[in-house]
Order: sequence, then structure tokens, then C-alpha cells
Amino acid sequence: MAGVHEVLWEDFLRHLDFLKETDFVDGEGRLTEDGIWASQLRVDQPLLVAECLRRELLPAKNAACMAGVFACFVNERETDDRMEGRLLPNRLKNTVGRIHKKLAGFTRHMKSRGFEVRDLYLRPAAMTHAWAAGLPWEHVARDYGMAEGNLAMLMMRTADNLRHTANLMDVFPDAAATAREAIGLIMRSPVVETDDGTVEQ
Repeated sequence: MAGVHEVLWEDFLRHLDFLKETDFVDGEGRLTEDGIWASQLRVDQPLLVAECLRRELLPAKNAACMAGVFACFVNERETDDRMEGRLLPNRLKNTVGRIHKKLAGFTRHMKSRGFEVRDLYLRPAAMTHAWAAGLPWEHVARDYGMAEGNLAMLMMRTADNLRHTANLMDVFPDAAATAREAIGLIMRSPVVETDDGTVEQ
């Protein structure tokens, strides 16, 4: 049993050291100003999302693009990003590419400390962006080659992640407002409906 406790303690210290190195926790082990809001992010890749927020890398003026970027963070599958040009808007491609580039040092640091970092694939971003931008549901499923059940699950998980950014209105008002708008764009029929036909957000 002592061995289990030692492993947990070492893992805790590894996380704490990384948070200190990245200024989410101060030298006394207390949350910094960034650490306080970042601690509210109950998302798939909280450190990457937090770093995007504090470096203003998220597309805070484009809700469809915001939805696409968050689908990258949610996606857990290795996907083939080779798509027809019409299926991948340049603005979205450039946004994801910029995030990749700007976070390169941060992700290398994470990996050097033993943390897993998932790749940001373009296909889930593109299909989520297409749905958010108004492409018919059946066209999204067909054009991007995803089963409708899996596509709906991606939208629901993406919306759930977006909600945590939407709650940071006091710290990141533009990103929060755009995240809330993005939720409305993807959480619509046939993804989810209430009894009266309106979408819950």
C-alpha cells in the first residue's frame, strides 16, 4: 500500500512542479491569478486550452472556427487529415496551424515532464466547423466520412468543453461570448432537442 501512496505522491509533485514552471502555481504552492481561472477548466486538455486563452490564440471573433478548434482538443482518434480543399476552409486551417506553432514550446515542455499531448487533427475541426457554419447534417456525415452517432457525440463533447470557456466571461469576455455562440451553432437538431423543440445550452 505504501508503494501506491508513493506513486500518487510523486505524480502529484510532478503535476505541481509543472504548474509552478508554467506560472499557474506560485513558489508557495498557491494558485496564481492564471491558475485560479484555469482551475475552472474541466475540459479534455485543460493545460492546452488554458495556454491558448492566456496567449489569445483562440478565434475569439469567429464562433464556427471556435467550435472547430475545440473539436481538435476533444478528438481522441488518429484521423487522416488529407481532405479535398473545399472541405477545409483556409481560415480554419490557418488558425489550427497557428495554434500548433505557438504551442510547440509548451507541448514540448509537457512531454519532457512526462505528460501526454494529443495531436490536433484537422478533420474533426473541419467537420465541426462545417456543421457550425450551417452545412446540412447528412452532408457533414457524408463528406467527412463519420457515422452520425459518432458525429453527434463529437458535437456534444465539443459543446461541453466550450461551456467551460463560456463561463470565463469575467476574465476572457470575447472568447467566452464566442464560445457560447459556438455552443448554439452545434447544439441543434439532430444533435439534441428538448421536448418543445428548442436546444438546451
